[in-house]
Amino acid sequence: MSKTSKITQNIRNYVLSRKRKNCNISCRTIADETGDKFKMIISKSSVNVILKGARLSSPVGRNVAKIYRPSGETDGAGYAFLLAANYLLGFSRILATTLRKLAPSIRMKWDTLEAISEAWIMARAVYNVPLAKIENYNKNDLWFITGRKANKGLLKQYINAFIDTQHIGYQLVSEIAHVLQDVHYLKIYLADNTFYMLDGQLKSVWKDAKIPIDYCTTIDIANSYINKKIFGSEPFVVFNAFPETVLGDEISDFIFSIDGSLSQKRIRKIELIAPQGVIIKEIPFVVPERRNFILGIWPWQYKLIADLEKRKTAAKIFIDGIGQEFYLCEDRARFAQHANNIDVMLRLIVIKSTKDGPALLGVFTNADQESWTAARVVERYLRHWPDVVVGHKLFLRASKMPLYLEDFISSEKMFVNAKKINETNDPDAWFLILVEILNDFCKRNFFPEVCASWSLLKMRELFYKQRGFIKRDMDEDILFKLFNSNMLEEKDITNFASAKFNEANIFDSSGRQLRIISAA
Repeated sequence: MSKTSKITQNIRNYVLSRKRKNCNISCRTIADETGDKFKMIISKSSVNVILKGARLSSPVGRNVAKIYRPSGETDGAGYAFLLAANYLLGFSRILATTLRKLAPSIRMKWDTLEAISEAWIMARAVYNVPLAKIENYNKNDLWFITGRKANKGLLKQYINAFIDTQHIGYQLVSEIAHVLQDVHYLKIYLADNTFYMLDGQLKSVWKDAKIPIDYCTTIDIANSYINKKIFGSEPFVVFNAFPETVLGDEISDFIFSIDGSLSQKRIRKIELIAPQGVIIKEIPFVVPERRNFILGIWPWQYKLIADLEKRKTAAKIFIDGIGQEFYLCEDRARFAQHANNIDVMLRLIVIKSTKDGPALLGVFTNADQESWTAARVVERYLRHWPDVVVGHKLFLRASKMPLYLEDFISSEKMFVNAKKINETNDPDAWFLILVEILNDFCKRNFFPEVCASWSLLKMRELFYKQRGFIKRDMDEDILFKLFNSNMLEEKDITNFASAKFNEANIFDSSGRQLRIISAA
């Protein structure tokens, strides 16, 4: 084995992939495996630095919250929707942060405290009884859904700390207020004083503010886009160029601004805009540099896609999380900025579901071919948007039948519910309020507008309590397979919600992606 050498991006990717596949693997084991694979010496501390940078490092010492990872049939597999809403809003983190701040005597590691917060939130959702009664319940249904067990003694210690701590309700409301802010779109200003917009869910690039209101996201998620994609190395993964138009100026501006190859089109300022049109955050200066993007392009929008799909030399890949084979063709594409008489060379990758079939989609990317192979680019895209056909239908539906602002379940409306926490000192009421907010967030993000006025009780009976199969033995994904109702309306709603869920790109605390399959 050679001496210690520079840690390349390939080595970093390998280290991160090993940790994501097995969250319990030690730094020492990863260091040994990496050294054997790349014929080099890599220290345990170097591995730990890589994992810390990606927020994948494990806490020091023994884990009190045990990894359970059950697989099999269970009632209540539909509670995956509420579990996902909890991950997106970060309520477990908020509870853990608040309790650690106001009850320093509670001596638990951070991951244990967060796991128990999650357990109590989901227990209040699943069992629908006061917290005192939940202590005596068999919690196997809960462990199936959350995927990890917590020490029973620590569960009781946790809830007692909540009861004994003063002013915790006010602190909770304050923390929730920071999370419950809506970002409708990002407005990106360029050096030549032009601008374009990206909706909150990165569905498309827009030239005006006629963006469906249900493409909002929360301030935390929008900030993560900025940190990972503008200030970090993650690529922008945008679902599609608007399907009913040609590739217009906004697509050109997006490509040249992210690529950084044209000084007039470099990013100068970013504004986060609320649904009411007000600026809720401004980043006044962005360092001009090259960033990566992956952008979906429909076959009718770019002629070269039709030429590429006829090629016989299509490479085959299998994506575990989706459970499907795809065929890829790649070529170089020259994309022009006519106003400035300049062009940029991009990679065009065509995705097909069968070797000799038509193209599903093409993707433009400027990512380096050595670090980002065609297979890696397509896998990253499809992990964001796993079913492009359904995604296309949902996009057109939202564009042609937009919600009115007054019908939208906004964060402002959810916060009205959150403020009720200040009206009581009963932790049981607090947890019920959190579950009701999660239910509203689910209806807004996953379910069609017909469900907007439905109560938590109705949503629980029709969807959350659905029997299903949970599979946790996959390398990357946690799969919830819901057994559909025989009622046609409920089946259609479950199919719709499952498709929206899979587009949301939701990960658990160990970095594994959650997916839902709706089955007969």
